[in-house]
Parts: sequence; C-alpha cells; structure tokens
Amino acid sequence: YQRRVRERSDGEMVTRAVKLLLAWLVAASSSSYRVTVVEYPASPVLNYLAGSTLWQFSYNPAFLPGPEPALLVRVQNGSARPAGQCGQPASESYVAVAQFSPTGHVQPLSSKALFGPANTSWEQTAEDPRVVYHASSGLFYMTYTASGVGKAPLNRHQGIATSPEPLVGWTRACDEARPCLPGGVKSGAMLLRDTPPHYMFLYDLRNGCPGDPKGVCRHIVVGSSEDLVEWRLLNRTLLARRPGKWDGGLVEPGPPPLRLTDGNFVFFYNCLLYTSPSPRDS
Repeated sequence: YQRRVRERSDGEMVTRAVKLLLAWLVAASSSSYRVTVVEYPASPVLNYLAGSTLWQFSYNPAFLPGPEPALLVRVQNGSARPAGQCGQPASESYVAVAQFSPTGHVQPLSSKALFGPANTSWEQTAEDPRVVYHASSGLFYMTYTASGVGKAPLNRHQGIATSPEPLVGWTRACDEARPCLPGGVKSGAMLLRDTPPHYMFLYDLRNGCPGDPKGVCRHIVVGSSEDLVEWRLLNRTLLARRPGKWDGGLVEPGPPPLRLTDGNFVFFYNCLLYTSPSPRDS
C-alpha cells in the first residue's frame, strides 16, 4: 500500500511517503519511534479485479532489495468464476515480479512468471518467496516452499534458489536427490551473518514435538549452514506455539529478520489460534 507516514524520533517530526506492504511498529532499546498511518488507498497495489495483475491470486510478496527493488509475488490462477469474482485457486503457484515505477509506485503484474515449480514428485509448486542478499558472494538467495506429491506434511519441502541477477532467472539449490533439509519443514527465513554459521528459521510440520510426541509441532525451529546451501537442523526451538493464547495454533516465520541500527534484530511471524477442530474453519 502507498501510505503517508508521520514519524517522530527524538522530537523531530518528519512526514514522507512510504511504500509498505505491512505496517510495522518497532520499539528499539536505544530510541523510540511513533509511526502513525494517516493516509492509504482503498485498493491493494495488486488487484486482479482492478486490472493491476493478470493473475487471479497475487499474494505473500517478498521485497527484493538492490539497485532495482521489486516485489517477488506468489501468484496462481483460479477456477471458472462469475463476473467480478476470482473463483478458487486451481493452478500451481509461481513467483512473478512486480517492479516499481520511477515515482515509486508498484507497476502492473504481467502474466509472465519469473520462477515456477520443477514439476517433479518433489516439487509440484513454488510458494511464498523470501529473499536475502549475500554481499560476499554477490548472490541473492530465495527461500520458497516446494510442495510435492505424497502425504502431508512430509511432502512439504524447503526450496532454495540463487541468482546474481534476480530479475533475470534463478538456479535451484535443492531437489529430491539433494534436499537442503528434511521433509516436513518449510517457510524458511534466512539470518545471514558476517561469518558462518548462518541460520534459518523454519516452520516445523512434523510429528513428535517435545511434550507432545503424537502431535504436529507447528512451531519455529532453527537450521544452520556454513555455505547457505547445505543445511542441518539444530535441536532447538526458536518460538513455540502457546496453547490457549492467540498464537496457540501455529507459529510460522514471516520475512527474514531485519537488523536494527542498535544491533538488535526484529523478527515477524505469522500465527493462528484454532477455534474449531478443523484448521480450515478456524
């Protein structure tokens, strides 16, 4: 969304136009910030019904940093639909690019996909991109969820792709013959460090959690890597769901952690509270 944001830091008032997909409020230990949204448009920046995207479903975007900033967007097409509606998701997921205009507005999303599923038993869809830039190698790393054939949750895989030119194409680093991580973990958000080891926060869908051996974990665990391609799971839970609270159903990584000016990191996560036996009805 295009928002006009008024910020105050140490008594100084500044008004500027900011393009955001999430309204973030950060309170750092060394400074205090007050962010107030005073204006935003009534329509999304990507809206199939308004003609700003040719995909019926455009969602879960990732910001692509660099000299040509853009959005990497999960896209799908849907079933037959009545006029003025989008139908139901019917195709596999792809990743498409929405670039910014010289004035900073998101440009319409074409029907061309930048990255699609490998169409193997291991990867039938490419979902929910997250992007980081590794300055030492000059490579962008995109994590994505690769869902394959078979029974959930072990058919959910953590995909990783790399690119020196992220608007041109990506090279897969994981497949069935060389998986980056075991099946059943996904939604990885990388935390790059100046020197290895690097870390990845992952959504764990496997059975056999501590304290609930027969239940599905649905919490955030930690992976470690020396080279950003070969990863191993650590015996460590970063954030566990809290039964009975607003994040008691699941906790899942959001964007990669962001480093603040005071040296701390801010990390956003998705969560759900089950209000019925069926997750889809919650």
